[in-house]
Amino acid sequence: MRFFVTYCAMDQQLANPLWHACLVLSYWPGPGEKIEVTNSWGFYAAPMANPNSNINKIKKKLGFVFDFKGNYGHLMKEEVRFLDLGYGLCGVTFEISLEQFMDLKKRCADRMAIENQAIQEAKERLLKKGVVPTSIDIFHEEQRCALQENRKSRLGEFGFNYSIKNGFQDSNTCKTGALQLLREIGIDKEKLDNLIPSSRYVAFPRVGGGQLEQFHLHSTGPLQKHTSNRTGKVNFFRAWENKGTKVYWTLPPQNIISAEPEVIAYFSIPAEYASRSKKSIRQLQGIEHEIRNANLPAELDAQRLQMAQQICDLYEAFSRINSTTKTDAIEARVIAAERFLDSLYVMINDLEVNNNAVATQLPVDVKKKICEIMGQHFLSATSTLSIGL
Repeated sequence: MRFFVTYCAMDQQLANPLWHACLVLSYWPGPGEKIEVTNSWGFYAAPMANPNSNINKIKKKLGFVFDFKGNYGHLMKEEVRFLDLGYGLCGVTFEISLEQFMDLKKRCADRMAIENQAIQEAKERLLKKGVVPTSIDIFHEEQRCALQENRKSRLGEFGFNYSIKNGFQDSNTCKTGALQLLREIGIDKEKLDNLIPSSRYVAFPRVGGGQLEQFHLHSTGPLQKHTSNRTGKVNFFRAWENKGTKVYWTLPPQNIISAEPEVIAYFSIPAEYASRSKKSIRQLQGIEHEIRNANLPAELDAQRLQMAQQICDLYEAFSRINSTTKTDAIEARVIAAERFLDSLYVMINDLEVNNNAVATQLPVDVKKKICEIMGQHFLSATSTLSIGL
């Protein structure tokens, strides 16, 4: 059994323009098995204390929903619905020992419990005083009690702190928080320094340093349904708290730092196939999401589920790598995925007679989105006629 922790940066497709850093913890039972993600944590800023101020309204339009300094931060479990979309994740993976694996789990669980307790207690004290607390009120109340009780505050600041001498080295952000946790479990400093191209920009996940690989995760288990009150749009997703939810690496990590070369060699696949695999996985997972959430007649539900499962089978096939026939196996999976995508493009554009009711009856906006995911143009009825098809 092998254990891993991945420094992950979520790009602007999932996060704000500066990106978001988190840690992904996973393990591999052995040959023929998938790498399972057991948890993921990120250091988050508290909500804006004054979201309706003019400056904060501008920040929200730019994609920022937190105060840049002066407010607290807290560790949170990353939501499955942001991990399993098949896009937006990049990082580097470190092989760790069982002791480090368990140490990180305990550190994060203990820290979240302590921080949540501090937040709840501060809220209760302020409410008793007749104060409806903002996040900054909560932070100041915990700091006040810590000073009064001669102890360290249980809540630390989230903020970008700049000085001419040190740049952003004195900041406390999602990136510095993730790196600190990796240091605490004993990841070598020089390995982590590769994630910091300049000490002046240590606070920004977008400035990753080194070569962060794009990677893909997927989930299995019961789906949770959410219907928007505003638009009526239905969205299906999975959550950690739902019994049976599992998260896996869709393609084993290609950027692994390990003391044992055989571990790296076992997961590595030829660059050409790695690139084609990731492209196919990204497209398949994105299309699955669109098909599951498309507005279709109820009588097509069974066919919709069948088609979604067919897509899942195609991308889940990449999860297991057989070291003895690795190149042949990965090539076969890539070809199967690419052929399916080609046939789906033909079906949703009605380029030939077919009996796939789901593909033909998808709403036009969904067809356009699927074509966009494929990097292709949607052919409307008029454009099809105009080119003589």
